[in-house]
Amino acid sequence: MVDVFNSLWKIRVVQELQRWSEAVLNAPSAFFNGIPPCPYAKQAWANSRVQVAFGGESAVMDAVRAWDDSRDVIIVIAEDWPHDQIEDWCKTANSEIAEFDLTLMAFVPGQGPDTGQPEEEMENWTPLVDEEYAMVFIQSL
Repeated sequence: MVDVFNSLWKIRVVQELQRWSEAVLNAPSAFFNGIPPCPYAKQAWANSRVQVAFGGESAVMDAVRAWDDSRDVIIVIAEDWPHDQIEDWCKTANSEIAEFDLTLMAFVPGQGPDTGQPEEEMENWTPLVDEEYAMVFIQSL
């Protein structure tokens, strides 16, 4: 049986990521001298080079093993993975996956990474999901 609530939550998380990307990552930033914080995000979404997955450590490692350069980034939304373990796990895993020319970057609520960008530039969007969630970004070096 399909867990409709969980399926709807996943759809809303993906929609929220797209909104956040448009409103924060693609928006010109005074902090970055008028350049968007991530000038590549818009094109990555437009060209379907962003993949979103859900899971824990095994989902991240599955994505690492399956990496084929058809994506610019794979975002794994943490499920059943204690937030306080994700950052350290990514640091350890980065040393193990360096041979694949990939890197992991954790985004954990309340932990960063801290770019120095002013909060008001990062709050110009409306969240769709009430619960906070952590993410692991997988990208090529």
